[in-house]
Amino acid sequence: MRGYSWLTIVPRELAHKLGGSGVLKATGAFTRVEELSGGALWLQATERFEQYHGAAVAAVFDALAPVLRPGLPVERRRYAGQPPHLLVSEDAAGRAGSTDPAEPPPPCASI
Repeated sequence: MRGYSWLTIVPRELAHKLGGSGVLKATGAFTRVEELSGGALWLQATERFEQYHGAAVAAVFDALAPVLRPGLPVERRRYAGQPPHLLVSEDAAGRAGSTDPAEPPPPCASI
């Protein structure tokens, strides 16, 4: 996957690699996990967009890291009135295998 946000659609093939809806629900990173027609998943991180920051962003990153492209996030152009892109400033390849709950969440960036 190229990225993630407060609301993320995961294609069927990648949803399978993540373990499916049950595994993603169990991460606690999402308030809403729904299967769409064709097997894709609708993932909503928090009830409201205003709640999506800090630990919520880090939880989504950790849950999706196994299918995110490796490398650091690249700054995207923002347009007037567009909300910031909240991302973890870390290479997903370094988190893909991490399951240590004692590990502190990575810093978040607004780009």
